[in-house]
Amino acid sequence: MEFGSCPLTTNRLFVMRLPFFITREGFAYLFVLAFVLAVAIMRDLNLLFVVAGLMIGPLIFNGVLAALIPRGVRVKRLLPAALEAGEMLEAHLSLVNPRSRLAAWLIVVTDTLERHRAPLRKRRVTATAWFPYVPAGATRHTSYRGRLTERGRYRFGPLRLSCRFPLGLVRRTVTVPDAGELVVYPRLGELTAKARALWRQTASGQRSARRRGRSEAEFHGLRDWQRGDSRRWIHWRSSARRGEIVVREFEHHEHYDVAIVLDLAVAGPITRGQVEITERAVSIAATFIDRACAEPRTRVVLVIAAKGNVLVDGVFFHGASSPAVRAEMLAALAEVEADAIDGPAAARRHDAQLVAAVDAASRMSRPDTPVIVVSTRDVGPTVRESADEGEFSTHPSANCVAIDAGAESGEYVVFGEPE
Repeated sequence: MEFGSCPLTTNRLFVMRLPFFITREGFAYLFVLAFVLAVAIMRDLNLLFVVAGLMIGPLIFNGVLAALIPRGVRVKRLLPAALEAGEMLEAHLSLVNPRSRLAAWLIVVTDTLERHRAPLRKRRVTATAWFPYVPAGATRHTSYRGRLTERGRYRFGPLRLSCRFPLGLVRRTVTVPDAGELVVYPRLGELTAKARALWRQTASGQRSARRRGRSEAEFHGLRDWQRGDSRRWIHWRSSARRGEIVVREFEHHEHYDVAIVLDLAVAGPITRGQVEITERAVSIAATFIDRACAEPRTRVVLVIAAKGNVLVDGVFFHGASSPAVRAEMLAALAEVEADAIDGPAAARRHDAQLVAAVDAASRMSRPDTPVIVVSTRDVGPTVRESADEGEFSTHPSANCVAIDAGAESGEYVVFGEPE
């Protein structure tokens, strides 16, 4: 994992002290000091006693300054609200020196971040920034940058402030025991022409539905009655006032609706290859969600069948497209995990949950809305057989599209090279 423009959130931090540490240079210095003292004692040389006394002075002076400089300073961390996997993270650090006289020299700030609930193993990464000089009563800013290539929720902290000014023999460390969090959305790609055709198919189907009724259209104004107009469109008050028949006129909008069902079942223990297929499936679903939420007046449905997130527990999201809906769905996709299937009984149980998930997505969608099933395996036969047996409430099998992330090679979603 390697180490955007999003709103920044501020964490207020509090300080707890840790003891002194002797640096590597300090140990070398102590070794020389001990050697001089040993020779002075064995040979009884007053000059070497004087040299040893002079060497102790800088060590004490370094310890006093290293203890005083971090005392009382305050640090703040500012993180983006969210990032996309592969984007550059830039964390801002602010150091405040509230003292009236003593300046702060050469303070190093170390931050720690760890991905929560990593699929294989947790990895802790440290990042370092430093403040060369902060005058008394002043504030200085710096930042550290890195690239987060894996989706998920990252935990930051604690922050550690260390100072070894001026000689580097003694280091004083102060810990800031505060945790920050950052959600890294799945990596997004670009939809191909075949994937975009699903939305055109949706709009075409909804236009046919509107010819049968105007319940989906918005009221636009009034106009004179024309041959072929329905009596239900007559505006009786205006007709009585004008002395002639006028009808309501409706404004038509294209609705590019979509329903996404994400199936993350893998056979047996999760391997690195299965993790890559899972990440690709999540990214494909996230790309469809991102594209759908960019269209106005679009209804988006997301149903997840994965570890700890199955339909029977009511884990589904739906709503009209908006930045809030997009953020909610992408945040859910950022933390979803694969479900390891062990044995035929577990596979049948998960297939039943998948069929129920597709049925729930169809019931929550408008007619003719495509249900896109993104899976880590080939679930096309399972979906088609269930549709043929009438297990879906509203949608025919022709309106369900199954995408196998393990075999998908750019047919629906194309991913560019990371920067």
